Amino acid sequence: KKPQSSPAPQKKLAGYIPKETTSSKSSTHSPSAKTPTKKPHRRIPSSEPGAYLAALDEKISTPEKRQKQTPSFQHGAFPTTPVSDNPSITSIQRPFSITSLGSSNISLGRPMAEEWNEERIQDEPTPMKNHQEKNTGKVGFGIRSKVIPCILLLTIIGIVVGIVVGLNQNDGSVSSDVPTVAPTFDIDSCFAADQLYIPSERLLSIRSDLVNNRMTPNDSDFDVPLSPQRKALCWIARVDNMRVDKSFPLLAQHYILVVIYYSLSIDVRLTDDWVQLNEDECNWQGITCTPNEGGRVTALELPNERLEGELPAEIGGLNDLRILNLRLNRISGTLPQQIVNLEQLESLNLNKNDLVGNIPEDIDKLTFLRELDLGQNTLNGTLPTQVGNLTNLDNLVFQNNDFSSLIPSELGNLRNIDNIDLGDNEFKGPIPSELASLPQLKCLLLAGNRLTSTIPEEFGMAPKLTDLEVNNNLLSSTIKSDSDICSSEIDRFVVDFNIVCECRSCILGE
Repeated sequence: KKPQSSPAPQKKLAGYIPKETTSSKSSTHSPSAKTPTKKPHRRIPSSEPGAYLAALDEKISTPEKRQKQTPSFQHGAFPTTPVSDNPSITSIQRPFSITSLGSSNISLGRPMAEEWNEERIQDEPTPMKNHQEKNTGKVGFGIRSKVIPCILLLTIIGIVVGIVVGLNQNDGSVSSDVPTVAPTFDIDSCFAADQLYIPSERLLSIRSDLVNNRMTPNDSDFDVPLSPQRKALCWIARVDNMRVDKSFPLLAQHYILVVIYYSLSIDVRLTDDWVQLNEDECNWQGITCTPNEGGRVTALELPNERLEGELPAEIGGLNDLRILNLRLNRISGTLPQQIVNLEQLESLNLNKNDLVGNIPEDIDKLTFLRELDLGQNTLNGTLPTQVGNLTNLDNLVFQNNDFSSLIPSELGNLRNIDNIDLGDNEFKGPIPSELASLPQLKCLLLAGNRLTSTIPEEFGMAPKLTDLEVNNNLLSSTIKSDSDICSSEIDRFVVDFNIVCECRSCILGE
């Protein structure tokens, strides 16, 4: 017999496994007992902060795992629930906030996957930690970016409030003499002379200067609550933007005009252009200043402005005033005696107001006066004879008052007069013949009085007389056609039934 030859060696191919090896392994281990292959840890790049959450969702995406890993909250505790066949492996409930991570798929209290190594998560700088650290920095920066502007804004507000309070204290009502009493800055409290009001040094200084210069008749007027003098003082010291003080050269003029304002209760139409402007008085409505006079007031003209109240005595302090026209208003009270101090006055027109009382006897101090119109008031008493000394007058009107004296013969001295109106009064006695000799007289109105006797024949010799009214009196005369009156320049001669007049110019009056 041939010797049995050994089998030829088989060529081993790559990946070939001998059957014996397989069988031996199979005999050693049961088919059912498979050794679980541990999945390698997936390292998530730090540049993908959302990838961590995606991987976490992948781990717990199945309903079985989600149900198995759902935490049961009892008494506020986070339980540990087995999530693996190996009892040594547990799932740790970790409540964490994912609002800052920007995920809408993860809810508060979701458990961490059991496959993640706890120690690895804590020690290794994972993308989640990096993301949380970045967000923490952003939150801090956001808070600082909001807090810093708020602090700056509060600082600016504090500075502004401090400046305003400082300005108020400079010209307000605080006094260093009485530091324990709270200062009062309310202008109405100053007006009312409130007991709690503390006058400022500025107010006291202005008051002292006005009193020393006799700009107000009585110092006590400053203490009368709501008096025009009190209001003017408070306004100048507290509100006036002109910021005048006792060194201001025209302080007296400024004060007087403000007193007039508060005395006459200036109508609403006027307040917008008067002291409310807080400007130089030369810019106020109705005020005229002469530039070469250094800003001194030369005219005060406020006709038909519905002014009410009494003319204050302070008006006599406007030494440079030439024109005073306040006609067609509701000014009441008496004509102040101080009016005669306006020695530069050329025109005084207070027609159609509610003035009462007498005319000052020393009215003849107004030597430059050319117009004196006090008609349509309620003046009474005696017409002063001193009026005859106003030789520059060219217009004299006392019509529609209650004068009951004789007509002064001194009116015959008014050599420049061209109009005399004394109608609608209670004048009595004869018509002064001296009036017929006035060389410039053109109009003589004497109707509506209680004059007696006859019409003087001398009126026929008046060179410029063209208008003569003598009706509604107690006169009785017969004027022939060949009389001097009929042949004179008179072209309007108004008479009544008591006078027989044959002149062509005669008109029967009411």
